[in-house]
Amino acid sequence: MKNSKDIKIEAILDALTNELVTEIPKSMIDIEVRNNIEQTAQRFAQQGLDVKSTFTPELVKSLAESTRPQAEKNVQRNLALKALAEKENITVEKDEIDLKMKDYEDAISQSSKQIDIQKLTEVIRNDLLKEKLIIWLEENSEIKEKTTKASKATKTSKTIKSTKTAPKTTKTRKSTKTQK
Repeated sequence: MKNSKDIKIEAILDALTNELVTEIPKSMIDIEVRNNIEQTAQRFAQQGLDVKSTFTPELVKSLAESTRPQAEKNVQRNLALKALAEKENITVEKDEIDLKMKDYEDAISQSSKQIDIQKLTEVIRNDLLKEKLIIWLEENSEIKEKTTKASKATKTSKTIKSTKTAPKTTKTRKSTKTQK
């Protein structure tokens, strides 16, 4: 269950994503879908399940179809955050990454598996950048909570208004682009 801070962040990110108006290449969504399936397979393997026998072609196809909407949302969100970072010149410095890497030194040294330090560094950089962007959005957005009565239930929705300009890209439809 999400707490109110998570809901607020989700609403802010949704509002930011809605500001992004661009075509999203199908290949980017396909990569995100594949990453989601690979992460699911890794979780199954960690639980001791035989991934090769569990992940049949039918299951993989079903997972791909069911995760596609979330994958598209993730790609849109990542593109919107990237545009915001570029527009507002929000970056992560090497010393910030190094400081966070120190938190993982013990786990890395005790791990029996080979850890790709370059990939870990990139993941940490992306996480730190996302944290900075969320803080920037919280500080530079105005959130208004609207309550309206509908039949027997009360519906609550949040309206997000950026106090600074939100990132805009080329004006095209928000759709997936099929590559041939």
